[in-house]
Amino acid sequence: MNETINPLKNPFKFSLVDQTISNKDIKELSNWLLENNRLTKGELNDKFENKWSQWNNSENSIFVNSGSSANLVIFFAEQCIRKKQNLKVVIPAVSWSTTVAPGIQLGMNVILCDADEKTLGVSVDHLEKIFKKHNPDVLMIVHVLGHINDMDNILFLCQKYNVTLFEDCCESPGTEWNGIKVGNFGKAGSYSFYYGHHISTIEGGMVVTNDDDFSEIVKSLRSHGWSRDLSSLTKSNLKKKYKINDFKDQYTFYYPGFNLRSTDLNAFIGLKQLERIDSVINKRFQIYKRYRYNLEGNTWIQTCQADIISNFGMGLIIENINDVVKKLNNASVEIRPLVCGSIGEQPFWINYNEKQILPVATTVHNRGLYLPAHHNLSIDDVDKISDIVLEAIK
Repeated sequence: MNETINPLKNPFKFSLVDQTISNKDIKELSNWLLENNRLTKGELNDKFENKWSQWNNSENSIFVNSGSSANLVIFFAEQCIRKKQNLKVVIPAVSWSTTVAPGIQLGMNVILCDADEKTLGVSVDHLEKIFKKHNPDVLMIVHVLGHINDMDNILFLCQKYNVTLFEDCCESPGTEWNGIKVGNFGKAGSYSFYYGHHISTIEGGMVVTNDDDFSEIVKSLRSHGWSRDLSSLTKSNLKKKYKINDFKDQYTFYYPGFNLRSTDLNAFIGLKQLERIDSVINKRFQIYKRYRYNLEGNTWIQTCQADIISNFGMGLIIENINDVVKKLNNASVEIRPLVCGSIGEQPFWINYNEKQILPVATTVHNRGLYLPAHHNLSIDDVDKISDIVLEAIK
């Protein structure tokens, strides 16, 4: 692993996350900047998208400016396709603010699903009850901290009740089940390339989809709603449908789009990061397995059935959490709540929605935390942190 830059001074000996951008990356970026006078979206953006598609075994990838934007554009693309303002969408209670927020922002009817007791993905029992009662249009799942959901049952239920599946993979790039990487089970998947994630483009995100028509709409929505990034066939069809000539086409807007583009500067960094993503994921998986070996049987730990767990953090549920948090911090171990706990307990949800009974998610909210699991930790570091945890939970 190349030596990484350290932009943030962290007072903890065992930091929760660490930098993935190396000094070598920065030097190469500096040289590239001296030779290139166009930094906005261009050829490197396209190259990064193609490389990500190859790595993820996806047909289409669309690079955007954040994982949050990836979620937003996925939801809005589906709304554009259905031409329906009040879609019913099911989202995990254990997720992230901007997994849920696009549904609220776009006027959708958002329903939270409780968490599974092992994976912290959606509870399939609660999910089927929601499907029967509400007849939703869309399900967005989250592979929490890299742990895959119960895909067998989720895929069955989505097919049975005719629900479109999306995946938030911002914490889980590279997690595999039955030889398939996350993001490829549903209609589209989202990824985040923020600091502390598996790879970083400073800010950035990706949408993947194996649906070519959906990909075209996402590309248009990413850039104002125009057709410049679309295939020749799609452009031709749109121009013919709306009787637009070549001169007008450059500034004709076919969808009510955003500006969610990233830049070639970010894509340059992404291409460098992609060269070592497999080693980062493998290291994170080894760290997870070591934590599990050290801690299993002493406290609740997150588990799932997967070929590869692209671990984001080591999720625990602790009885005496306040005491444990204090002891871990005193021992210079940086920790945080398990993602953000339950969305159902967050002020923005309480202000906009009815209270739901979500027992597992509420337990996560009250007693959940996660430990450092980044790729720069050594196995010796993991053993030391494990010993501190075991001492703290006595």
